Amino acid sequence: MAPSESNEPAPSRSHRQVILVRLLQLAIAGLLLATLIGWLGQYSYLADLAAHFRLQYLLLAVPLTLLLAAMRQWKSTSVGLAVVLINAGCIAPLYWPAPVPPGNTASLKVIAVNVHVANRNHARVQKWLRSEQPDVVIVSELSTAWSHAIAELTDQLPHRIEQLDVGNGGLGVYSRFPLDESEWHLLGDVNHAGRIRITVDGTPVTVFGVHTYAPFHRWMSEMRDEQFARLAELVDSTETPVIVAGDLNATTWSAGLRSMLAATGLVDTRVGFGLQPTWPTTPWPLRIAIDHCLVSDGITTVSRRVGPDIGSDHFPIVVELRLPPTGQ
Repeated sequence: MAPSESNEPAPSRSHRQVILVRLLQLAIAGLLLATLIGWLGQYSYLADLAAHFRLQYLLLAVPLTLLLAAMRQWKSTSVGLAVVLINAGCIAPLYWPAPVPPGNTASLKVIAVNVHVANRNHARVQKWLRSEQPDVVIVSELSTAWSHAIAELTDQLPHRIEQLDVGNGGLGVYSRFPLDESEWHLLGDVNHAGRIRITVDGTPVTVFGVHTYAPFHRWMSEMRDEQFARLAELVDSTETPVIVAGDLNATTWSAGLRSMLAATGLVDTRVGFGLQPTWPTTPWPLRIAIDHCLVSDGITTVSRRVGPDIGSDHFPIVVELRLPPTGQ
């Protein structure tokens, strides 16, 4: 017998199909498990990590469900439909148009950008910020080099508070308007929130610039959630309309951020404008939205978009807001 010959019979087509079905069933069951575990983030760091990937679960579940339906695997198809519906239900409200009330109240253009401490594309960021002409800019991972680069925009953003850091904890809040008040608030043991109060066409507004811990370890996830709790206290003690913006290192499906939103009543400015994922700078289906602008009820989002690639691992966000009438 020739060496290439074998006594083993070739797998039948039906046998290969059975293996394929089992693999598809296992994959869809895994997606359902990940989808459900994501709601248990308050009990487990790993479960909270699972909450961030609703878009990815949806994009994987759709073709898997269609394949299972084509194979007439109805029980597994129903599992796939559950995965699709649950995750689509999380995402769909972000695409429902939010009403923009009529009026000529004060407007404010806010940019939040994580420049990445190792990024040397200073000129690119300067050029882009000049073209946008923002009123307020929050810069995460502010280094000495980045502080000098932003200082060259003083003609547009003359008012500032900065907290420099040799690592990635630096933060800056910059404003076109004079600062009525400014203060740094310690969030946890290291990171700070920069708070400024400005007056825009007679309307006072408080802006918190924030960069919370990234949940790379259990203790960092717990610290980030403690930072959210502290931030909620600061927001609740503020008498003016509030804007919270920056790299929050969490999606709005994360337990800690969900708790902060529930405690403060802050509104996600993405509502009506879609997912707008910002990290990392990979193709869109692989990203998650962890850079945020959250506002008090009464502040209206006129437009919101993701900015260009600036050489960072984050895309910036650009939000145009309409402030409530004075006295509200």
